[in-house]
Amino acid sequence: MKKVLWIFPIFLLVVACSKDDGNVNEPSEVNQIVKDFPFLKIGNEWDWRGVTVKKIGNSPNSSDYTNVVKLVSQTDTIINSTKYFIFNGSGTAYYVPNMKYAATANGTVSVYTNFSDYDPFSFLDFPLFQRSYSVGNKWSYYYITTDTLPFEREVISINETITVEFPKMDTTITKTFENCIKVRQTIKGVPAEVWEVTYWLRNDVGVIKSEYTNVNVTEGKTTAVIRIMAPNNF
Repeated sequence: MKKVLWIFPIFLLVVACSKDDGNVNEPSEVNQIVKDFPFLKIGNEWDWRGVTVKKIGNSPNSSDYTNVVKLVSQTDTIINSTKYFIFNGSGTAYYVPNMKYAATANGTVSVYTNFSDYDPFSFLDFPLFQRSYSVGNKWSYYYITTDTLPFEREVISINETITVEFPKMDTTITKTFENCIKVRQTIKGVPAEVWEVTYWLRNDVGVIKSEYTNVNVTEGKTTAVIRIMAPNNF
């Protein structure tokens, strides 16, 4: 099976359009975007944890790491005749890529990174966040023109409750989030047990948790990743 890109949208949070909201000098479109997706407020920080388990045959290899991620800047740019507002998230360790969140005035947010095998702008038309969600809502996208099977996303639930844990200093932090949106990403025609990504998210806090499974049948290799993002300053 060909190599597949897993986009992990990581972090972000809240603001209103008032004179002291920190965005008074931004275009009106940005004020509306941050109102729709409060996690995109510049300066928001997330505690981030990644747990990766790779298994070849009967030999597992796992890693568990944590970090702090911060939303650091915002620019606007025209890509393929569409105006995007790019919000940058950065971590302090090499294993946290500089994720970018591309928002449009029509109420969608895509996630991408420059660290990929694909054109970093090739999947901006495949948003993860939307202004509103309905169970059963589906959308699909071909990352590159040579793909024969599209990636698909579907809203599975709009009222999930999820509890996440991650170590911090000498303790373990536990946080519970209610009314989460559950989105499942698959490849059409490929069984979910072979390749699947599940996201739990909210427009005020960003992606809270994601679970990724990739089974390479030819090599007998299984990769499972759980990534957790929880706000620590909002």
